[in-house]
Amino acid sequence: MTMDANGRRHRAAGRPDGGQFDHKAGSASDDDLDFDEADARLAAAMPGMDADRRRMLIEAAMNAKASRHRVETLMELKPTAARMPKIGAHDTTHDVAAKLGRYMLSGLDDDQRAEADARVASAYMRALELEPADVSGDRLVEWLKANKTKGSVTAGVDKDGVLHLLSTEPWAKGWRGQTTAWMRGDKSGTRRTIRTVDVPTLVAASQLDIDDDRLTAVLMWRGKDDPADVEYLKSMRERGYHSPELDRRIAVSDAIHGFRRALDARWGLEESRAENRRFADRHSAGVFEDKIHCDTAHRKAAADCRLAGRYAHVELDDSVDLEEFARLDAEMEDLRRRHCLPVISPDNSFRFRLCGRHRAIGVYSPVDHAIAIDPRAPRSGAHEMAHAFDFEHGQLSASPEFRDILDRQRTALKNLDGISDSKRQYYATPTEVLARSAELYLLWTGRGSSLTSKSVDDLVAFDPSVKSLLDQRDAIVAFFDKVGLVG
Repeated sequence: MTMDANGRRHRAAGRPDGGQFDHKAGSASDDDLDFDEADARLAAAMPGMDADRRRMLIEAAMNAKASRHRVETLMELKPTAARMPKIGAHDTTHDVAAKLGRYMLSGLDDDQRAEADARVASAYMRALELEPADVSGDRLVEWLKANKTKGSVTAGVDKDGVLHLLSTEPWAKGWRGQTTAWMRGDKSGTRRTIRTVDVPTLVAASQLDIDDDRLTAVLMWRGKDDPADVEYLKSMRERGYHSPELDRRIAVSDAIHGFRRALDARWGLEESRAENRRFADRHSAGVFEDKIHCDTAHRKAAADCRLAGRYAHVELDDSVDLEEFARLDAEMEDLRRRHCLPVISPDNSFRFRLCGRHRAIGVYSPVDHAIAIDPRAPRSGAHEMAHAFDFEHGQLSASPEFRDILDRQRTALKNLDGISDSKRQYYATPTEVLARSAELYLLWTGRGSSLTSKSVDDLVAFDPSVKSLLDQRDAIVAFFDKVGLVG
């Protein structure tokens, strides 16, 4: 963000949130208005008004102010597409930005999408101080709308006379960015400077931490391909080529390739989140529903255990040995006090029941906030709690801080023999890599228990995908120390 002479920071022009200012440096938010102070002011101004009436007026004013703020913000984007689109070998920065934007909008229904399009158009017009343009009957604009985009178009003119055409869908290659155009057969010879912009690209830009210059360079770039690599252009200057045009090309290349790096980083983040979302969809099933028939002893043991006092619900399958469970219950309380287990929300439920039909010894559902542990293998407990920790902290497995560990593990898994492609893909799911790393962390730091494997060797013997994580011990320990896995 940039800061103006009045000490106010503003967001990049051309973004859906462009033109919106933060509060002046050092000033408090309007929403931080102290209720008692407001009440005192109103009582002094209107001494005849009783306390209940004053409270009603103040709360109404605060709610109205909050409502105005909500109208100015773009709705939260939660993609629902099962998979990220593919990036082609020849896709340019414009292509990738449009694909990311469309993916981010995939969670909106038709009415919500129409509202988002309208808000983006309004924010873009306001940020660049565009005047609405009547382009009805304009042959050039009509031709562009009919042949170069599938979306509906909003037109506006800036103070320099540039005509901005904002489409709800991407423009065709060669017709993106700023260009000078005219219609063949137009005897007047009138040339028009036009900048074509689309909603998906602006939405993608709103998800990136970029400055005004990079965004503007991308919005104005017309080339069918990305500009030459900035290092190559700089090498030309070092060989003695000096010109204002070369300097301009270097600046543009640096801006666009910087935007592309930010895009690629966000793409990787969304890709990991999409994989985790598929994990969540697979693990929302009947294993987390209460059993209709459960004997009295097991129902009572579940209700009276220490675990039930810490979490939302505990269920014990009739097959659970109650004496062994009592020992595990006491151990879990001791592990909690000694910071030897992942710290998770008390809203979670624990269900000790057979997970055979899931072909697993434990299952976690982020949708139901529920952990199922197969009574035959309580060692799955810490692993499933690590999944809960991951999702409760905004999917740490998809975060940039975990990215290096994830990428190294995925590379190693490509060379893991003796497993199917589907199993390889499962092992490479970000939240699975994090959960396995978390169990290693507990073992490496002396926090092994009945909820983990007996040792690192036992874990590797049970799960061959873990072996390639052993080389990342320092990075894994540093990561979980930083995020506070065990509090």
